[in-house]
Amino acid sequence: MQASDGQLNTEASPLTKALMLFRADPNLKKEQADALERIIQSAYEGLRSA
Repeated sequence: MQASDGQLNTEASPLTKALMLFRADPNLKKEQADALERIIQSAYEGLRSA
């Protein structure tokens, strides 16, 4: 994505940042982090388009 000054915007979206926190949590197994990701992505997309 390009910023207004023509530079590439490489900052992660807030959703991506939140999901990365679940992936980095040593208390969650991969399957648990996957499930949280699906739940949160679905809720986020539903609320964003509401």
